[in-house]
Amino acid sequence: MDPLPTAPPVVAVVVTADPGPWLEETLASLAAQDYPALSVLVIDAASRTDPTPRVASVLPGAYVRRLAANEGYAPSANVVLGMVEGAAFYLFCHDDVALAPDAVRLLVEEALRSNAGIAGPKLVDWEDPTRLLQVGLSADFAGI
Repeated sequence: MDPLPTAPPVVAVVVTADPGPWLEETLASLAAQDYPALSVLVIDAASRTDPTPRVASVLPGAYVRRLAANEGYAPSANVVLGMVEGAAFYLFCHDDVALAPDAVRLLVEEALRSNAGIAGPKLVDWEDPTRLLQVGLSADFAGI
């Protein structure tokens, strides 16, 4: 009998800077994922108020890394490269997204099925989920 396959580890990286009231909904959507190997890392880009208590109230197992300066989304997100080892996939999120409960699982399944290096979700409007904002991305070898 073949052993059951294990889910490749995914680290959700939530980049935040002075997050608004939507942060808890973002974190709750990550907590509700049906993917078994998901960890959450919140990169805080120099918020005036430490978001750690807010993060812990929703996702006690999440790790928060506070940065001394806000150099923008991409430089803040890149901090993960020196912090995390062993992740098969990274899920980069702003602090104002709400994922469907199956989003991470479906992204990983598609990445594995199509041998993709990058997979992007369908994005819908927060106030009107019937309105599509984005249905995919493409990138070349340089990530452009």
